[in-house]
Amino acid sequence: MVRNFRFGLSALALMAAAPVLAAPASTSARAQASGPQSGFVPTVSQSGPGSSTAALALPANSTEAASAFALADFGLLKASTSVSFTNYVHDPMGLNSVFALANASFSDTLTGVSVDPVGFARITLQIDGSVLGDGGLTRVFGDSRFGVFFTASSNDNNHSARFDLLSLISADPLTGAVVQTNSLYTESTIGGLPQSNSSTNPANAFGTFEWVFAFDISQPWTVSGSLSCLTASSANGNDSSNLDCNLGNSVTWQGIEFLDANSDPVTGATVSSLSGQNYSQPYSPLPAVPEPASWAMLIAGFGLVGATARRRRVATA
Repeated sequence: MVRNFRFGLSALALMAAAPVLAAPASTSARAQASGPQSGFVPTVSQSGPGSSTAALALPANSTEAASAFALADFGLLKASTSVSFTNYVHDPMGLNSVFALANASFSDTLTGVSVDPVGFARITLQIDGSVLGDGGLTRVFGDSRFGVFFTASSNDNNHSARFDLLSLISADPLTGAVVQTNSLYTESTIGGLPQSNSSTNPANAFGTFEWVFAFDISQPWTVSGSLSCLTASSANGNDSSNLDCNLGNSVTWQGIEFLDANSDPVTGATVSSLSGQNYSQPYSPLPAVPEPASWAMLIAGFGLVGATARRRRVATA
């Protein structure tokens, strides 16, 4: 039963981490948590054309606490989760458990223009944060994990690429030893056929990563990114567990560069986006767009200024 529960959490993490391929130029943030004392807490989510945030926390008591936070913007993803759990009863099946999940994603349409031939696109991502675990010897299970997932697809769906980075930290329920594993997988397809793929195990899941894939600059591309943090734990008997997935420094877009067939930079190539974000440069927030109420106030203010000016002209005449 514990195994099934753990598999369920793994599936939940993968589903949450999968890039959102819905309408381009959109953001989404989700936060979810549950625990044996507080019961299930519904998912809190927010999505829209600009920044999206979601956050929740289980009320801290003598046995458990959990929190989740997510922020999504075009070129910036943040997520963090943490759980702490103390169990005072015999629970070898892991029925008393606590988990937190946060997911942030964005999707945008990029269009490139270049006089010279383009063979590849090189996207640079900066990934910062930490994955921590601490627990007792009788913990039934305890996992803290994060996933960074990006996909790129041409408008005709004949070209695509993916970037998957996973990190998992877990504690041995018998020894309490903490083990962390990292994996990076990239793939690109042309005409629906895999052209290249690689699987590596980076020593550090945090740092600067370059994602290179074949790029057809003659048509728009949909690029989607997703960041997921999951922490889950169950303790047995008079034992405790504390886990943390902290990506407060997030996944930050550091720019896109076009290369020719020899992998040399193509000068003069430019890229625009549906959202207005400049993906050629490192992430910078888009100018805030006034809300409808703000627009109404601005229009009313302009009208008042115009009316005042007219009255002054009449008085002068």
